[in-house]
Formats: sequence, structure tokens, C-alpha cells
Amino acid sequence: MRYPCQHAMRFLSRKQLGTLLFFLLALGTVYPQTLSGMPLANQTAEDPLMGSGFSSLPAPSRSYFLGGVHVSTGAESNPSLLSTYSSQISSVTNLLGDFSLRKFWRHFETSVDYTGGDTLYRAYGDQEFTNQQFQRFSADGVIRWKGGQLSLKELFTYTGSRGFGSSSPGGIGNPTNPGSEFFGAAVFAPSYLGNVTVVSVAEALSRRSSVSFSAAYSFNDYINSEGLFNSRQASMQTGYTYQISRRNNIGVIYGYQDFQFIPNVQSVVTNSAQFVFERHFSDRIDLVLGAGPDRIVTTGIISTQSQINTTGQASLMYRRRKSGLNFSYFRLVTSGSGVYAGGLSDTATISIDRRVSRSWQATLRGSYDRASGLGVSSFGAQLPQSKYWLAGVTVHRRLGRSLSAFASYEFNNDSFLTCAGFQRCGPAANRNAILTGFDWSIRPVHLE
Repeated sequence: MRYPCQHAMRFLSRKQLGTLLFFLLALGTVYPQTLSGMPLANQTAEDPLMGSGFSSLPAPSRSYFLGGVHVSTGAESNPSLLSTYSSQISSVTNLLGDFSLRKFWRHFETSVDYTGGDTLYRAYGDQEFTNQQFQRFSADGVIRWKGGQLSLKELFTYTGSRGFGSSSPGGIGNPTNPGSEFFGAAVFAPSYLGNVTVVSVAEALSRRSSVSFSAAYSFNDYINSEGLFNSRQASMQTGYTYQISRRNNIGVIYGYQDFQFIPNVQSVVTNSAQFVFERHFSDRIDLVLGAGPDRIVTTGIISTQSQINTTGQASLMYRRRKSGLNFSYFRLVTSGSGVYAGGLSDTATISIDRRVSRSWQATLRGSYDRASGLGVSSFGAQLPQSKYWLAGVTVHRRLGRSLSAFASYEFNNDSFLTCAGFQRCGPAANRNAILTGFDWSIRPVHLE
């Protein structure tokens, strides 16, 4: 009997082994920009490799390089995110660059991506001229064999110290928007240093069924943010998918999370199970629904508490030739974004794209995140919950093969309900940002 690893090694030549070694050495500092917390939700039994998180771009060459520069300027209200009415207005300038390297073989693929830049703010109120850096370095590797695959994913992120929130470089959306990730890296976007490492394997058992297993480790360290909880998280997830008809799949997912917080005020361990249903209506519409119980054990300095809650997910994807809609919702336990030593988060995101003509395109986007603390909070007392939501619109105008102009508007609302008993909760912090700028990208440079 041959095991999956034996199948994989048969197809690795010396050249491929050298590239794999380079990739493994990079794992200490580098994960794709989107990791699905429920990997089986987007898989089918006929193709167990779907939803793996690795996006292969077709190209005439097996190896190529991509890059781009994004420059924008505009204005932002309430840059300090004061929880009262603020007349502060600051000019904002974003400078952002990115590059991607892709390498393809018959049974092995690798991808390296980097995005980095700076956001500059002029003096406002009693603040001096400030800036906020942003760095993201990710790497992906996939080894495929007949009926399965092994994937390695890593993401390293750094956001400089300016406080909560940042404008949207390149009109592409705030790169540090809060998000829900089963394996880690869910933040409310204060300055932080984070890393996530994920190893996954998927195997088809038959034409209709498949199994998968993932293990991950992540950390978040908040920079110059006294009182916030740094976190360490170990996670595991396994699942089974079965195709009950040509358009319908069902699956069962088991997940385990272990959170440790610094300072050592408490730890959180979760065991969850989900039943997942996927409906493929047509080539244009896909629907995924999942729900199940979640047992949460919180161990503090004095006592241990256990509770039963619910976990769930939902997603809808609609595609047309000139437009598209993507909606997702997740309910799960996260690290609490430093505000809580563990939090139960509800996160929803939506984006709508519409190509008006060959040169014009518009994008509407929105996100909402609500987190409830499971125990200790960074404010010294249990807070009922914190909320964050964002709404924005971006219009792109293509000026040439490699150059486009854009204008964007974004509204943010941060609400930390610092209230107790029957006291009135504190007001939310609102921020508006208007940007105009240019996106320039080079054509793929083939390396072979």
C-alpha cells in the first residue's frame, strides 16, 4: 500500500526539492491573505482540492513575476478615533507596493507575495506629523497527487503604531480590517505583529467522499499598546465531505482551539462540531450553510468555567459576466483582538462588484464584527461587547493596459461599550475617509 507522501515524493525532482527547501526555510516569517476557517465548506467530492486557499493563475509560462504600485491622497476625519464628536481633519497620503512570484510544476506549486507601504498624516489637533507602516509577507506551497494534496501556508503581518484604524491604500480596502479566522489573526487593527502557520492535507476516499485535516499555530503581539492581551493559539480541524447529489454536498467538521494569553490571566480551550450543507445552484450561484455546538472552557487565575455555545458559517457567491456578489458570515471563538482574553465573535462581510463598461468599474463593500468577552477584558472589568463596522465604495477608471485611477469613500464605526450595570454606554468613534489615486501594475514577467 502506498501512502500519500510516497506518491508526492515520486514526482519531486532535484530542482523541485530545492524549491521546496527554499519554501520551508521561508516558513518562519511568511500565509495566504485569505484562510478559510472551514476548509471543507467549499470542497466537492469530485474535486477534493477545491477551497484549498491556493489560487493558480493561468499563464503561458510556468514561472512569472507580478508587481504594482499604488499611490493615493485625500482627507480623513477624526483620525484619533475619539469617542465623542471630533472636528479633527487630517490629510492622508498612501504609498503601497506589492509583488508576487508564482512557480508551477506538474504536481507542485509555490507562491510568494509581499505588500508593504506607509500611510502619512499631517499634524492635527495636538498631534505631530505621524505615519503608519504596513507589511505583509505570505507564502503558499501545494503538493498534489492523485486524489489529494498537501498544502503549507504562512502569513506574517506588521502594522505600525498609530492606534486603531488606517486608511485604505490603493482604494482596495483597509488591509487590517477585523476578520474571523478559525486558525488565528483576527484583530481590530491596532498596531500589531502577527504570524499564522497552517499545514493541511486532503484526500479523496471515493468519487463522492473526501476527508481533510489541518493544524495551525499563530500569535499576535500588540506594539506600544499597554493593557492589550498578546495571544498564542494552537488549532486543529478535521472534516468529512460527501456528495449526495450532483449539486449538493454535506459535511461534518470538528475543530479544536487552545488560546494562551500574555500576561497569563487566563486560557481558553474550545471543542466545536459543525454540520455543513453546500448547494451548487448553477455556475453562477453557490450557497454554504453550517452550524453546530461549541464547548468553551475558560481557565482563570481563580476558577474554571465551562459553557456551551453555538458556532456557524454562511456564504453566498453570485457571479455574472459583468458583476458579482460575495457574502460571508462566521460565528466562532477568537483571540479577542487584545481587548478580551478570548472573545466570541460574529463577523459578516459583503462585497458587490459591477463593471459598468470596458473602462469603468464600481465596488461596494461592507463588514461588521461584534465580539463578546469570555472573561477578563483589557479595561479591567467585563465589557458587554465591542462592535466595529465599515462601509465603503470605490470607483475605478482604466487609463491603459497597466494604469488605472480610482476614487474611494469609507466610513468606520468603532464602539467599545465601556458601561456597567445600568450606566449609559460610551459613544462610538466615527471616521470618514476620502481618497483619490492611481494603481500601476506591470505585465507578467515570464522567468522561463
